Amino acid sequence: MAEKTGFASWYYVLDDTRMNLKDAPKHILGLQRIAREVEERLPGGQMNDGPIAELRRGQERKTAQTLILLGFSLPLVGLLVCFVAAISALLVRAQGQEIAMLISRGSSRSQVLGLMTIEALVVSALGLPLGTALGLTLAWLLGYSYTFLRFAVHESLQVSLLTADWRLVALGAALFLGARLGPAWAATRMNILAHERGSARWRNALGTGRRLLLLLLGVATAYAYRQLAQRGTLGLVSWLPGDPTNDPLLLLAPSLFLLTAPLAFAELLMFLVSPVAWAGKAAPTAGIYLGCMALGREGGQYRLSTYMLVLALSLGVFYGSLARSADEWLLDRRQYEVGADITFRLFPDAGELSTDSAFGPGAQSVGAREQALVAEESPALVPLSEYERIPGVMRAVRVGDYWATTQTDDPVELRLLAAERTRFAEIAYFRRDYAALSLGALMNSLGQNPQGVLLPRELAGRLHLGTGDRLRLNVAFDEQARRDSAQRYSYAFVVAGVFDYFPTMERDQGLLAVANLDYLQEASGGALPHGIWLRLAPGTSSQGVREGIQRLRVAPYHLQSLSEVLARDQRRLERVGIFGMISVCFVASALLAAVGMVVSNVTAMARRATRLAVVQALGLGRGGVLVSLAVEHLLTVVYGVAGGLGIGVLAARLYVPFFPLTEMRQTPVPPFLPQVDWPLAWGLASGVGAALVAIEGVLLWRVARMRIFEALRLGMRQ
Repeated sequence: MAEKTGFASWYYVLDDTRMNLKDAPKHILGLQRIAREVEERLPGGQMNDGPIAELRRGQERKTAQTLILLGFSLPLVGLLVCFVAAISALLVRAQGQEIAMLISRGSSRSQVLGLMTIEALVVSALGLPLGTALGLTLAWLLGYSYTFLRFAVHESLQVSLLTADWRLVALGAALFLGARLGPAWAATRMNILAHERGSARWRNALGTGRRLLLLLLGVATAYAYRQLAQRGTLGLVSWLPGDPTNDPLLLLAPSLFLLTAPLAFAELLMFLVSPVAWAGKAAPTAGIYLGCMALGREGGQYRLSTYMLVLALSLGVFYGSLARSADEWLLDRRQYEVGADITFRLFPDAGELSTDSAFGPGAQSVGAREQALVAEESPALVPLSEYERIPGVMRAVRVGDYWATTQTDDPVELRLLAAERTRFAEIAYFRRDYAALSLGALMNSLGQNPQGVLLPRELAGRLHLGTGDRLRLNVAFDEQARRDSAQRYSYAFVVAGVFDYFPTMERDQGLLAVANLDYLQEASGGALPHGIWLRLAPGTSSQGVREGIQRLRVAPYHLQSLSEVLARDQRRLERVGIFGMISVCFVASALLAAVGMVVSNVTAMARRATRLAVVQALGLGRGGVLVSLAVEHLLTVVYGVAGGLGIGVLAARLYVPFFPLTEMRQTPVPPFLPQVDWPLAWGLASGVGAALVAIEGVLLWRVARMRIFEALRLGMRQ
């Protein structure tokens, strides 16, 4: 253009459908390069807005979430490795005679190992697409997580194969190949004679190595717990890897304990089977005696299945306690923040009247007296009974939220919450540990003196005030009076009680005192600006209440709905990811433990088929054989279930206090109250125990149908 232009701009719409946050550094470098080239090529050119900060925040959230989910899934990874190793060892043990025969007849170790490698590669090729599809399905299902083992229908996460980390897939394949080929390599070292000698008795292999591993894990667990105890709490939702005070080892502390404690408990089984065998000598029947003796002689074969059972059950108890503590604390925090089910103000602050107030743009700021006049003439000042006629509203109360300054040598500014004491205790949420007295008792103490005021224990201690002492406060009823001390009004109060926490007293807003609204209104000579707090019936829709308020010709300001705040928090991606991951981890670990125990027991019975047949041939009835097997398996199941329940409860007591699910870097108020989910713990223990007993019953039914002479003719020599 001949006349040139004063300003020209371009904007670009980026396609984020193929965005992968692991490529965020590359995109940031590209945007920074564009900014440099614009400044060099265009006179006065610059890039005003670019998603650099958003990309960095997204990358930080992704990295943090990846580390957190990895920490929670580490026990499942360990359980999966044990499961694959156990299955591989069982397969090699079943093929041991065949491998030894090939070696004895001239086959080289490389030839046999090559056959095993081809078999493992074929299995990997078949499992890779199935595993990828299952992983995507689980990631999609994870997006519907509501809390531990509970899912809700809402907008799901978008799952794409482009976001998959193929390095983890390759690592999983490598672990499978190593677990499959490791035992095979050891089996190729034996010929047929060595194999027969080795299969004649149970071997306690790698005992020293297991104990050394247990010692190393124990030291790492103790160190991680000590570091976590020194750190205090660790907010998982707000955890950022770039913070130098954040140690990734702290995220792994619970997982280290959950891996180490079941391993120690499984090793303890080897020291307990001998007393069981000794006690079996006093058994009244031969079946019980044989079961105890078999457990004492070959209890080591149950070590791995016991470890998997204890680990799976302890995971469920720990995860369930973590989820319940987080859910109840989220409810406590939001109830503390909002105060009631719905809260709103009837009149805006003076600074808001000129912007988006209900009185329209351009309205002039007014003081407290003018607002009181508006209140008296406005249809917004309706009786509380009108609010209580709205469907779903149970109770309503007027609450004023003002500012005050103490008339002391060192003035303290605080919020002054003025409420109608006769109704407030029925509407506000108040936890029992917020004060030495209940909320009703605190309101009664206010009623004993109209000038009564409740103070935070911290402020009362700072001012050296006790119950019955007098205190004067300069009160500001609007923002303009808060800025101009000349517009404040002085009131005399008498200390009626103290508290540690009170609803809506947040740290970033300073301390809070509580007084009688009626006293302030009588002393000021008219109605004061205030708000309304509502208690709703369970299941009431906040949207319906909003519409009911509008029908009363009321324009609410700063309306807060407890249900809406909770719903927003429950849809937070970090929370959904953590609860979804721990749910998937527990279900997967329980399935692996059950399958591992079934496979272990089936193979153990197959190896002992000949022995059981010989015992029957010598005169022991089939019922006695079943009793011996039932005693052996029932004792291991009871041992595993009791260990899983105990270790899970111990993990919950030790580690749940350090892991509040909060989006704040520091621990907010009210205090986090960790707890053990005992109903879930007993339910998991009884459910897992009943399922395993049922499985053992099926296995015993198979033994009952076994034919003695067929087992003697076809069974292995023992």
